[in-house]
Amino acid sequence: MTLFIALSEIREQQDPFLQFDFVCRAGICGSCAMLINGRPGLVCRTLLSSLPDPTRLAPLPGFALIGDLSVDTGRAAFESPGR
Repeated sequence: MTLFIALSEIREQQDPFLQFDFVCRAGICGSCAMLINGRPGLVCRTLLSSLPDPTRLAPLPGFALIGDLSVDTGRAAFESPGR
């Protein structure tokens, strides 16, 4: 099972408002990138079996936060929304 599948199940079964990004689910687009235990990684390519328990997830730094684990990769965190 990938981290993407686990996050999808959490959203379906526990928290319908959990925000994270994905497009291709094949490791091509990079939209599901986030910090996984402090290191950038793709949740669609990260196997749960390769992660320690507990695992810490965080949004990518340097981008404007949309919510939870979702960031606006088109806008840096320090830019104003009108730019």
